[in-house]
This record gives sequence, structure tokens and C-alpha cells, in this order.
Amino acid sequence: MRPFDDSIEVLKALRGAGVKTGLVTNAAMPMWMRDAELKETGLLEHLDVRLTAADVGKLKPHPEPFRVAMQRLNVAPARRSLSATGFRTTSRGRSWPDARGVGPARLGGFLCGTYKPNATIVQLKELLKVLDLWYPGWRKNHDKSS
Repeated sequence: MRPFDDSIEVLKALRGAGVKTGLVTNAAMPMWMRDAELKETGLLEHLDVRLTAADVGKLKPHPEPFRVAMQRLNVAPARRSLSATGFRTTSRGRSWPDARGVGPARLGGFLCGTYKPNATIVQLKELLKVLDLWYPGWRKNHDKSS
């Protein structure tokens, strides 16, 4: 496992602005087994919540892993809209299931439903600019150059 080059920079920016961070993965093993990898890469200390599909019993994009993560982050119910936080990303040339709102998508035989992303990012640091557009002033005292 190798994190994106800008992972720690972005996680520091988010947490420095008071944003809670989490990781939801479709790993078949419990998170305590994956924590060793996160610690080795330096990511563990930057994540408030971590869980795997094995911890929850459902694969993403099923809403249950996200619901559990948001519950553990103590996110208020009014802020729990998964459709308001949807992203389609590409990773090292590999496209994730497309979510253009054109019909149901299938992931490993699981009917995912129809999802339309609110933003598309290729590099993780682009998330900071998306948040600047959606939530002006969210960074407060954080350096805007990120």
C-alpha cells in the first residue's frame, strides 16, 4: 500500500481547519489489521475514524459503512446526506465505478443504485479547492495556498 503523494498534506490541512477525517475501505479484513499499514505510511495519526467493510458487513457504496463512519465522527443527522458528499475519482489510471446518474451501476454483483457526483477530483489536494467553493471560509486560519 502506498498513499497518494499529497495525502498527508491534505489531511493536515483538513484537520488544521477543524474538519474531522475518516477512512472507509472495502477491505475484507478488520481495520485493526490495516492500521499497521496506515501507521507505516504515516496516515494513521491523521485519521479520526477508520473502518472496513469487514467491520460493518457491507461493501461501499452501500450507505451503511458511511453511516457508521459518520456516527463515529459524531456528525449531526442534518449533515449525513451521502448525495451531498459524492465524488467520482480516478486512482493511478484506474477508474472507479462511474456515477453519472445514468442508471444503476454494479460493483461485484451488488446493485449500487444511481449516483451523480457533485465534484470530480483526480488529485486529493483538489478536494481543498472544492471545499473552498462549497464552504467559503471553512479553512478559517489555514493557509489558502494549499
